[in-house]
Amino acid sequence: MIKVKGIEGLCPGFNCDYLYAAAPSEITAQALASEKEITITGTSLPTTGVSVVLGNAKCGTVTATETEIKCTLATLPAAGSWDVKVYEPKGLVPVKAGTAKIDVALEVTSITPSADLNQLGGDVLTIVGKGFDSNTAATTITFSDTTKCKIASATAEQIKCTVEGFKKDTINTGTPYATTISVNSVTNNEKNVNLKATKQSG
Repeated sequence: MIKVKGIEGLCPGFNCDYLYAAAPSEITAQALASEKEITITGTSLPTTGVSVVLGNAKCGTVTATETEIKCTLATLPAAGSWDVKVYEPKGLVPVKAGTAKIDVALEVTSITPSADLNQLGGDVLTIVGKGFDSNTAATTITFSDTTKCKIASATAEQIKCTVEGFKKDTINTGTPYATTISVNSVTNNEKNVNLKATKQSG
């Protein structure tokens, strides 16, 4: 069995060989418009059995010719700097070296609740915005005292997380705590939270 760029291939016999050949298709440009509209240009692009993924978001209907592929993402893509992934029956279509990547920003609209948080933790926060990743492996939420918010669930536009206990030796109920959200190495720290002036039980 061999694996090339995450795609597995199985040899039907016990004694097999292989050689590398130039890919017949190549992506030479990629663009994202209106947050969901993808346009891909290239040479000898596949026209049937095509699927497109960007930032862990997948396209619905795909329109493809040998020089251009267009589609609309079903959900907003995750924040990050991405190459499109174009799959066809023979595998993954390569992106030409040096092709400009697609940059997706991370926006945070609101954090609820953002005031009177329990010093001992336990509050469940709802964070609304754009650029979140349903695959949370590369997502972190941290407050300015290094306290973390443990992620319970995530979609492209909403994260729910549970606050851990704030650092007892640096509690400051009079100053907002900056909230840093990081998704695929893209960070946003535009929103703050405030702690309750008195302690509550856990």
